[in-house]
Parts: sequence; structure tokens; C-alpha cells
Amino acid sequence: MLEKIYEILGVNPIDKEALMDLVPELRKLNEFGFYHPAHIYGVLDHSIKAAELVDDIFLKLVLIFHDIGKPNTAILVPNYDKSKPLVTKFPNHEKESARIAKELFENELDEEGLNIFLKLIEFHDTPLVKIYNENVIEYLTNHYGNEFVGMLLKVQKADLVTHSEKYYKKLKAGFENSVNVYELKYKR
Repeated sequence: MLEKIYEILGVNPIDKEALMDLVPELRKLNEFGFYHPAHIYGVLDHSIKAAELVDDIFLKLVLIFHDIGKPNTAILVPNYDKSKPLVTKFPNHEKESARIAKELFENELDEEGLNIFLKLIEFHDTPLVKIYNENVIEYLTNHYGNEFVGMLLKVQKADLVTHSEKYYKKLKAGFENSVNVYELKYKR
């Protein structure tokens, strides 16, 4: 299956129908309806657009599956900006996405590749600077290595820029700060 997925991901624009035919869980993701002002695309379309922004085939794979757990974690909560009464939130969707991805790829990737794949999915929404007074970049660099943090920043950027402009602008400075900290202190 992985080889066929890589063939599909190797061509832009990515063939959504071919992906859904190969991985039925992606069809569920495509059919999932929700409202959240940070999103301008459905979940699968967002994932595909993010994947099309990176060159590395492995990172494309991560981006296609980074939100696959959203339908299983969706809850409705009050919308405080009042544009609609309720918005959809996805608590712990990163862990659920990693769980589903593990089921799909544990026999497709070697152990090291699977671990990196799952950790990139699990950390794709983690702000990297000053969380709970801990420098997350330092932690991730020490535990997973420099290359991992570089890959994570590429995943996060592609994910971030495929959200609404308002959401992107709100988080852009913090993301750029993370990149600057990484490049000045940790990138080797």
C-alpha cells in the first residue's frame, strides 16, 4: 500500500479519489462535515493542500494523515465570536491521528520510520516555544534530534498556511519565533 500511496503523492495535484480508493479511512475524512472559523477547507482537502506544499515524500505522507483522527474526536462547543452558535473542536486529535496512522502503517514502515511518522503527527499542533515554561524545541531536539525538529517545522508550516488567513496571521509570529529559535540555537 505504501508504495502506491507514494506514487500518488509524487504528483501534484494529488489525486484525492485515488487516495480514497486506496485508503478507505480517507473517504470518511473527506465526508466529515464540521464548522470552525480557522478552517477554509474540509479536513482531507486541507491535508492534501498542505502535502502539496512540501517536496519531501515522507512529509507528504505525514501531512495526508496528520488530521485523520479528527472525525473520532469532534465535539461541538459554543462559538464565542458569535458568527455561528457552535464550532467543532478536536481535542486530542493528534493522538487519535497517530493511533489510526499506526494501524495503517505499522507493517509498511520500518520501526524508525514509523516512530518518526507517528511523532510528527502527534506533535504537529504543538507550539514549540515557551509552553509551561519549558522550551519545547530543546526538549524535542534532545529527545528526537535536530533533523526531526526541522521536519516538524516544515509540517507545521504547511499545516498552518492552509488554514484561514485570520488564523494564519494570528499564529504566524509565534511560528516564525519558533523557527528563529530553532535556527539560532539548535540547527546544526
